[in-house]
Order: sequence, then structure tokens, then C-alpha cells
Amino acid sequence: MGYWICNNWYPAIYGDDLPVRGAAARMVCGEAIVLWRGDAGEIWALEDFCPHRYAPLSRGDVVKGNRIRCGYHGLEFDGSGQCVHNPHGRGKIPSSAAPRAYPTLEYGGLIWLWMGNGDPDRSLLPDLSFFLPTSPFQQGGRGWLHMDVPYELVVDNLMDLSHASLLHDGILGNEQSIRAESEAGESESEVFARRWMPNIDPPEYLDLIWMNDGKKIDMWHDITWRPGASLLLDVGATEPGSTKEAGSGVYAQHLVTPVTDTSCMYFFMSARRNSPNHAPEERERIEARLLALRRQAFAEQDAPMIRAQYEAILRKGEYKPSILPGIDKATVLWRRKIERLIRDEDLAEANQATMRSE
Repeated sequence: MGYWICNNWYPAIYGDDLPVRGAAARMVCGEAIVLWRGDAGEIWALEDFCPHRYAPLSRGDVVKGNRIRCGYHGLEFDGSGQCVHNPHGRGKIPSSAAPRAYPTLEYGGLIWLWMGNGDPDRSLLPDLSFFLPTSPFQQGGRGWLHMDVPYELVVDNLMDLSHASLLHDGILGNEQSIRAESEAGESESEVFARRWMPNIDPPEYLDLIWMNDGKKIDMWHDITWRPGASLLLDVGATEPGSTKEAGSGVYAQHLVTPVTDTSCMYFFMSARRNSPNHAPEERERIEARLLALRRQAFAEQDAPMIRAQYEAILRKGEYKPSILPGIDKATVLWRRKIERLIRDEDLAEANQATMRSE
């Protein structure tokens, strides 16, 4: 098993990216999965193999509304994984012809998979209310990337808010923000990190979401992690000496789905709140620039750095990082919490296996 918990929901694909009359292949938590949409809009997900000769079902077709047909020999499977049609001979269906089915749901524009053996628990889904069409906040776009690094390195990067001062210098931070007031902690279900940076010159992103006038600001970067790999980032700016509530900010939801031990899918979406009342043409220009800066910060700065970090880990053959007081606390806390959750899940699975064998 990889370094993740299974009894949780993971996003596999944006709903708009799933073909209306076709299938999509995804690898989630080390398992190959085929997804398709039925005639009534329902989502089905099976282990992506035909038990006959192990051909990927994703190379087949969606037929008769809700079935997927193997493109190799034509066996058809319903959404429960049951083989319902064998076109050969007398049509006898072996009892072993049943790939695993995965619970699914569509929420927040994403299709989610429950990867564990336990009962699906909707309460474990992240709160995406900021990013729904009914939200009062201005939506700022969404996207995803495939990354050839372990998912935990992406989570480490997001939980380490201090790197914004250097890696994203001029965009999300600057020299004045390095010595921010930092705080980190945890509750039963989450780990958080917060940085407050008073009376500093505004990096471009924060200047744009505030008054766009280049004047000094108080700035904050807050992030909250919840298992499996849901991270809500809250960044914003306000007038020096004022409060967060009086300022303007952006919520950025980050969702990191393990693909294998060494790769992951990274989904992201954003929404603005308390946006200053700029003229329409100015607002349009600002939003376009904010989107470009978000993409630059992660795709051109974070992603190459994390990949270079992972290559260094591979060369060393180990990962035993030095811990810096203060700024690394949240990274240590989330790693400890996920390790405990994995141990608890493994123990529960072992106990259930023992009970089944008795």
C-alpha cells in the first residue's frame, strides 16, 4: 500500500472531462480504474481490466446505456462489475468474471471515488461551497496537472507557507514577508498553518486583489489540510492595522490524488471574496492577470522545484529532512497525522481479515 489512506474520497476527473458516451481511464491510489457515464447521467467506475484476458476495459465501448464492453472479446459489464453478456458460444458467464466496482459521486464539478473497503462516508468530502455556482464569491477558474512526484511532496509544499517569500518572490511574497508571524496547529480532523505579514510592500498578486495601488498592506497566508489530501488556502490583504474581515482575499482549493507511489494528480480551483469595486474593464484585466499568476506560481515555480527535490531524494536514496523551528511545524504535523491514520486503517483491515478467516 502507498503512503495514503484508502477509506476516503479522491477526485479522479472533472465531470466536464468525462465523455458523454465514452469511457475514461484513471489510476487512483495505485489502482487502474475505468469511469463512464450512464444514460441517466449516473457515474460508474470499475477496475480497468476484463477478467477474461486482462484487457483494459477503457479500450472498449459504452453500450446499451449503462454497460461497458471489452474491446478485445466483447464481454459486457454493468456498473456493479457483473458480467451481463458473453457473446461467444452459449453465452456462459464464469463466476470469476467480476472486476471490482467503486462507489462514485459527482460534487463540486468533480467525480469522486471511494477507494476503501469501508462504507462510503459523505462527511469526509471537503467543503467546496465556496466554489459552487450558488456561491456568492466570484469564481476564478479551475484546472489540474499530472505530476511525476509522490503526492506527499505536493502536500508538504502547500503546508509550507514560508516558501512563498522566496520561490514566489514578487508574486505571493517578498523579502519583507520572510519573517512573518507564523502559527501552526491541529485538531482531530485537520492541520493548519497561518502567516500574518503586517505593513509590507505588496507582492503583485496581493496588490491586485486589494486596491491595486502599490501601497503597503497587511497580508495573510493561511492553509488547512484534511485527509486524504484536501488543502484550502486562504490568501488576502487589508489596510495596515485593519482586520482580515475588512480586507479582500482568495480561497484556493487544492486536491491532491495519489496515482502511484511516485505520481499524483493535482486539482485546483479558486474564488474571490470582498473584491474591491473596480471598473468592469479593470476587473476583467485583474482577473486575467490573477489567473496567469496562479498558473505561473505553481506550473513554473512550484512544480519544477518539487520535481528537482524528488530527483535529489532519489539520488540520496532517503528522505530525512532537517526540520526548521516554526516554519516546518505544519509539515511535521500533517505527516504524523497521516501516518497514524494509515496505521489505524491497516490495523482495522488486519482485524477484519482475521475475523473472516476464523
